[in-house]
Amino acid sequence: EAAMLESREEGKHLLVAFLGTGWSVSSKRIQERILDNPVFSEYAENELMVLRLEARRKPPMSKEETRIFHEWVTQFNIMTYPTIILLAPDGQEVFRHGYKELEAEAYVDLLRSIIPRKE
Repeated sequence: EAAMLESREEGKHLLVAFLGTGWSVSSKRIQERILDNPVFSEYAENELMVLRLEARRKPPMSKEETRIFHEWVTQFNIMTYPTIILLAPDGQEVFRHGYKELEAEAYVDLLRSIIPRKE
């Protein structure tokens, strides 16, 4: 909720990444190729807010973390991992996808084609 509020206040899109990097090869690939790449990080620093939500087995989540995680999974109808959702500052879903075989540069280009340039 804090991330959504901050996104609205700063007028930035919120990229929510539902990941399972402890057991999902596709989640690991997205994290390594895109989310942890300096090209994406530099773009995101100025243009986005990024929230990573990890469905992890180890270490186990606390009861509160589990409750919050399941609320997000239910709210956004997450069926597979990874699922990436881009929300506009007003909270409206703009774009959603599962695994994409893209490198960081191509992914940033994709986001630039979706997110309007700030004036």
